[in-house]
Amino acid sequence: MLKMRRVWGGGVRGQMPSHRRHFFDKVGRDWEKAWSEKVTPWELKGVNPSFVEGLAKLSPPSSTANRRTALVPGCGSGFDLLHLHSQGWEPTGLDISAKAIDIARANVGRDADAISLVHGDFFATSATSPLELASFDLIYDYLFFAAIEPDMRAACAAQFHALLRPDTGRLLTLLFPLALLPSSTSPLSSNTDGPPYVLSLDDYRRILEPAGLVLEATHAPTRSIKPRRGRELLAVWSRRAAN
Repeated sequence: MLKMRRVWGGGVRGQMPSHRRHFFDKVGRDWEKAWSEKVTPWELKGVNPSFVEGLAKLSPPSSTANRRTALVPGCGSGFDLLHLHSQGWEPTGLDISAKAIDIARANVGRDADAISLVHGDFFATSATSPLELASFDLIYDYLFFAAIEPDMRAACAAQFHALLRPDTGRLLTLLFPLALLPSSTSPLSSNTDGPPYVLSLDDYRRILEPAGLVLEATHAPTRSIKPRRGRELLAVWSRRAAN
């Protein structure tokens, strides 16, 4: 059984849970400070079981079955990278926090030669990006899109699209914390209660689809950890030509 730290979720409708207020009070939006001071309430001490379930349902792209590349932006402690590697993927983890990359490097241990870890900015321009464009078969988004500022979401969607391989690239999102109602009717999608921001599937579609990421399938995880049951949703998006 996984041991875990306290995880984000729950709280009163329209009210920020106390541990998220604590995050703001202690580290603001400084991700380096958050990792250095261990203020990471979203972290699990192991791979997310919902991700294990979602990846198992994702068939590999036929044209690149012998070399499947995956990117995890905001990779944090790196446990999901280890699972990707165990399933035959060639994973790359990116994080803006140097401390997070150090932690991930320690966690991947003997598999370090097979897992790429990059300290860098996901939003860097193509000329300065540490990542090669159109080079990934899969991008796994877990609490990355939901943690960035709302005015950065369109740029995030465009970067997802640019990094995925044409025709075969797919984005796997684990939506959490999930708004249970569409954003137009639910206070849970307010732009004032993040990070992470509570978003609905409609919120994702409104931003991802104009960027050329088309919803392919959704799945409600059956293996969510107890505090997140009913608050997670897996969604797979296919890369198409951007509008």
